Amino acid sequence: MNNKRWYLCGITSLFLFAVLALIIKRQALESPLPFVDPKLQAFAGHLQSNDFLLKLSTLIDHSLVPLSLVSLLAGLMFLFFTREKMAPVWLGIFLTLCSTGANVFKVIVGRVRPEAYRVPEFLREQGMSFPSGHVTFIAALVGCLFLILLPKINSAFLKVFLALSALVLILLTMLSRLLLGVHYPSDTVGSLLWVTAVISLTYPLFLKFNQPWQWRDLFSIIKNN
Repeated sequence: MNNKRWYLCGITSLFLFAVLALIIKRQALESPLPFVDPKLQAFAGHLQSNDFLLKLSTLIDHSLVPLSLVSLLAGLMFLFFTREKMAPVWLGIFLTLCSTGANVFKVIVGRVRPEAYRVPEFLREQGMSFPSGHVTFIAALVGCLFLILLPKINSAFLKVFLALSALVLILLTMLSRLLLGVHYPSDTVGSLLWVTAVISLTYPLFLKFNQPWQWRDLFSIIKNN
């Protein structure tokens, strides 16, 4: 995919995200998005009767933050000790943009979390609903790491395996937020659109400036100055 396609994808995703946010802001502050959210909410509520899925969703919610932080630190350490020093910089900036942006939009849109189908354990879940912070962070983390590692992988099978693994992790996170009743389906879709927009608009810049260098290059610059 060339840069023009990346930028087109980013602008399109950003536009769709803005449209969705505007619709929710103006018409559905405390109610489902008509014809989209209700049926999916009812389906997720029906899945609550499945004890395995309910426990899995609860486990994902409780372990998401610590596991994500461990994965992030491991990824940063791995990338830092490779020759491409720009990779951890882009990863850090990208995650900050995605997470900070999501929190800002939560305040701007001001959508209250759904009450229907809420699992009792999560009745006191705090914060606004749109977009989902959990989905935003997971999608940003796995998406960014996948794109950084993609050029280093020669095996087509491994590329497909990693792509499917990342997709499954994102979908499980989305499902868990719906099954626990703490988000509307459109909240999770908004998160994907936001992450896709940011990653598509910043990835070409990462590729442009991601030039291999060694620590001795830094020492040479300091010595010469």
